[in-house]
Amino acid sequence: MNKRALPHFPASFFGTKELGCLIRNTRKARGMKQSDLAIQTNTSRCFISEVENGKETAQVGKIFLLLRLLDLGVQLVDLRQAGEVKKTEHA
Repeated sequence: MNKRALPHFPASFFGTKELGCLIRNTRKARGMKQSDLAIQTNTSRCFISEVENGKETAQVGKIFLLLRLLDLGVQLVDLRQAGEVKKTEHA
């Protein structure tokens, strides 16, 4: 299997498609197959494929397990504090 370069971290994502792409690219960079991750997370290869393709109904707990097995974590950032979104005013 061809190994790819790891994505640049820290990486931002704002939806399931971006997260799935990061998971796929990291898995490939680590030289793993979808079936490898499926066995380690007690899921199916189909589930891994759905996550990597951004399926919105994927189970969050299993996604966190996938991230952990890829030696990844999640960090929440206050986008308002970071100046990336404008605070909306309530009427």
